[in-house]
Amino acid sequence: MKKTGVILLMLMTLTAFAAELPQPDSLVCAEVVNVVDGKTLDVVVQESRNGLESGKMYRVRLIGVDVPATPENVGLYGKEVAEFAERHLLNSTVLLELDVRPYDERNNLLAYIWLGWPVADKTEGELRKLMFNAILILDGYARVATAPPNVKYAEYFAEFEKTARAMGVGLWQNQKLEDSDVIVYVTPKGRKYHLKSCRTISNSQEIMPITLEEAKKRGYEPCRVCDPPN
Repeated sequence: MKKTGVILLMLMTLTAFAAELPQPDSLVCAEVVNVVDGKTLDVVVQESRNGLESGKMYRVRLIGVDVPATPENVGLYGKEVAEFAERHLLNSTVLLELDVRPYDERNNLLAYIWLGWPVADKTEGELRKLMFNAILILDGYARVATAPPNVKYAEYFAEFEKTARAMGVGLWQNQKLEDSDVIVYVTPKGRKYHLKSCRTISNSQEIMPITLEEAKKRGYEPCRVCDPPN
């Protein structure tokens, strides 16, 4: 009986541990074998899942972003974007996340590209650090391009673009917004200002929009979680 009890305890422990791991059904492992431009990749899927076939090559278009399409056109930032994508993705294993519509009209696979496993609820912090679509926007290599019904992260992407523009990075180098043009959010009792999508204010009863200029005048400090413009 003792041996049976130990085995049952081990099985329960393993089950609990497995429940804490990322759920593989929502993400598909693939190897990036070619970078066409900043938002177009060729990948070879490593496992049959979510309707994708193991060992098959797919042309992938990144959801929610628009980048200069011609890598040779330095004036439009195309070359820099393509090189940025190559450095981060070429010959690496990534995770594909699909949305409502899996293919476009040219039969390209539409996906979010994760550079590592996120936790189950995919926090904003993880989007910023691990999702390549979001990284492109935050670093100023892409504009937001929302195309319903694939809008799972559209609100986050919109906030990320505001951040990139406010900081004047990448495509926005010569179009930096003034503090009086940037909207941030505060709460009555808080002493920090946030992006609208910040999880630290998601349950607040009252969230007030103010300009970044006004937030600074009132002595608010930038939130370390959502990393708003400063």
